[in-house]
This record gives sequence, C-alpha cells and structure tokens, in this order.
Amino acid sequence: MNNYDKYFTIGQITDLHVGRKIPFPSGEVDLFDQLVKAVDHLNSIDPPLDMAVVSGDLANHGKEEDYIRVKSQLDRLKFPYFIVMGNHDQRETLVKVFSDHPYLVTDDEFIQYTIEDKPIRIITLDTLEPGSHRGLLCEARVKWLKKKLSEQKKRPTLIFMHHP
Repeated sequence: MNNYDKYFTIGQITDLHVGRKIPFPSGEVDLFDQLVKAVDHLNSIDPPLDMAVVSGDLANHGKEEDYIRVKSQLDRLKFPYFIVMGNHDQRETLVKVFSDHPYLVTDDEFIQYTIEDKPIRIITLDTLEPGSHRGLLCEARVKWLKKKLSEQKKRPTLIFMHHP
C-alpha cells in the first residue's frame, strides 16, 4: 500500500475502441494491440500507480466479445481500475462483462458513482446518450452531481467523464 502522504497517482486511458482496426499506408493497426501496449506501459511505471480510470469507449461497437477482450487486458493491471461510460459503450453489456466491478451497478439508469476511499474524492459521470456521439448531461445527471458535490463541499474532488 502506498503512503498517501507522499503521493497518490492516477493513470487514465480512454478511447480504447477495441474491435476497430485502422488502415494506414504502412499497414493496419488493431486497437486491441494498442491496449496491450498501454497496459504494459502503465504496469511499468515506477513508482507504481495507485489506480487507473478508463474513461470510456472501451469497445468500438459495444459488443460483448470486445468487452471480454478489453477485460482480459485491464485485469492484467497491477492496481485497481475504474470504468467510465463513453458514447461507444453499451451499458448492459459492459455491466455483464465487468460483473466483478460492483460500482457499475447503480440504482438508476446511469452508471455514475463516487470513489470515497482515496486521498482525493473521485466522481464519475455517465454522459452516454444512446444513438448519439455527443455526450449529454441531462437534468437528472446534473442533479445527481450537485447532490454528490454538496455532500462534501470542502473535500478536494476530481470529476471524470468521457465527453469534455
């Protein structure tokens, strides 16, 4: 366990888009292979990270087989990781594949949660609007965020979401 009085480090990876291959003049790039390299790199950081946030678009089309491939790599991380929804993600399938991540199961239709047991409070927001590439913070999500922020007004807080 790290000494939080000295440092607390968070790695962030985003837009994995596993299931997509991008053509280049020099050859095709499989984004799954890029995820493998990213996990290797994050695991090589010294001193080790305390946690990682995977901020959306884990799979390019929300397919179960792609989430299974993503999970196979993220589970190699040497520290805990937390998932944030992206516009290419599919809530039900993601929750099914990552069923060992209980924070993904929420009481409402959105997958957003707080992490309270770290030196800094972390809030994640679900900006997914199915059928759209644009993110959305509807009235219900903004209300939830305001409630969470008001619970600990003086505590330093980071907010993670997929869309800017």
